[in-house]
Amino acid sequence: MDRWRCWRCICPTRSASDKWGITLAGIFSGVLYWLPILAGTFVDRYGFRRCLMACFAMFSLGYMAIALAGMPAGAGLLLALGKGPYVCTVLLFTAVGAR
Repeated sequence: MDRWRCWRCICPTRSASDKWGITLAGIFSGVLYWLPILAGTFVDRYGFRRCLMACFAMFSLGYMAIALAGMPAGAGLLLALGKGPYVCTVLLFTAVGAR
């Protein structure tokens, strides 16, 4: 709790609900920086071209899912899964596709 109070002193416009977003952004960034190690093993095993096409497909589908969360067409999916789990899943899927 002390760290959160310190953050509130540094940036007083943030609310307690922003703590989840800050944590999620940190996890997303960490995954992006650690995935190249894992991606290298897949590239060595399956080949550069196959891995590049798979990553491009995952990246594109991930961004489409991110956009779907803000559209009326995706409201049912967002309500069925819940906002938090949906956002976490989509961001991690997009992060995997980015690497």
